[in-house]
Amino acid sequence: MFPKNKSKQLALLICVSCLLSLALTMVMASDQQIVYIRNTCECWNNDLRCVCKIESDPTSVRPLMQRLVNRTAEYYWQEVEFQSMVYDRTTFILANTFADGPFPAGITFKGDFSIVNDSFNHLNMTLQRIELNFETFSGRKPKFAKSYWRYIFDHSEATLRSLRIIKYQIEDFVIPNYLGSALAQESRPLTEFKVTGCEVKEVKERAFKNFTALEVLDLSDNHLTTLPENLFSRNLNLQKILLANNQISFLTKTIFDGLPNLLLINLRKNKLTAVPAIPRHTNRRFQPMVYLMADNSIHCRCSLIWVLHELTFHHNLEIEATCSDPTMVRGMPIIEGFTRMDKEACYRTKDARANYDELSSALTSSNDDQTSSIQSSDSMSAVLAANNSTSMSNVQPSSIINTQQSPASSASSSSAFGVSTTQ
Repeated sequence: MFPKNKSKQLALLICVSCLLSLALTMVMASDQQIVYIRNTCECWNNDLRCVCKIESDPTSVRPLMQRLVNRTAEYYWQEVEFQSMVYDRTTFILANTFADGPFPAGITFKGDFSIVNDSFNHLNMTLQRIELNFETFSGRKPKFAKSYWRYIFDHSEATLRSLRIIKYQIEDFVIPNYLGSALAQESRPLTEFKVTGCEVKEVKERAFKNFTALEVLDLSDNHLTTLPENLFSRNLNLQKILLANNQISFLTKTIFDGLPNLLLINLRKNKLTAVPAIPRHTNRRFQPMVYLMADNSIHCRCSLIWVLHELTFHHNLEIEATCSDPTMVRGMPIIEGFTRMDKEACYRTKDARANYDELSSALTSSNDDQTSSIQSSDSMSAVLAANNSTSMSNVQPSSIINTQQSPASSASSSSAFGVSTTQ
């Protein structure tokens, strides 16, 4: 019955195995997708997810959920997505919408939705993710009222891990303190806070005070111009801060300090002219930190010479930025621009020297293993000069100070960078 040749037997067994695998896949696929309630809700039982379309009555969400539960009582749906097909009209998530179930862990609203005080009651033990998303829709942005913060957190403050609001218009363009009265006393388990494309102009200083578990903060695509100095004072678990495509022109030098787990700062497409201070006391020795600052107007002048020191002593640090001026370094990566400066002349200026001494002291305290022999700025200069043979392309300490430069060269270069060498 079977071929005697072993190679042919092996080939036949492989073909049979492939056919059986294909048949099993088809059976599973046929069992995977289930359509209920006249095609209004489409559900997949393999990942316990449902997508429901609101096509006519903007108040039909609650009865829709009741019918879904009645038809699929044997499933505990974990993700439910609502898609509003009612254009130019608001769909309302009324009180007790989920009173009879399902009790999902994640809910997504795509379109123009409005929530009320008890929209999420009965979900206080299960709800972990909420998303309101208008990204793929045209027309006016839906309103996100001040009261929505409280409506969301009142019934999910103990379980909510992720909150995403995309392309809604935040009332008064402000993210308020505590984000609702329910947050005024205790720490909350939220790990992701995303408010993007919402025209936010201001974030209050205590907005994230009780989000002590926060790991990802995304405020991209808004109208922010600055941030409060102590905004992140209690968010020690932050790993990613995303602020791209705003109008930020100023940040205090210590705003990112005290965040030991920080891995990414994205400040692309803002209006910064200087690099905010690199966070100190981080775990960069074990994991690299990336600092994204492309499409800003960085002035590569003496006041920013400390950036080279940071890169020298923190090898697990990556900075993406380019110089906008002076003309001689315009368009160059920031490190290449700084290495062309007359650094000795920079250190003769009072302000730059103060920044240099301050950084030297900080590096001594936070990098004992690397700077134990560095007791003063003079001894640091000696260490840097001793490495003068190291390649410039590696941005080694020797590229920072060159004590043999001629006075004429110093005067010429410092003039180009707006630095006076007069003692």
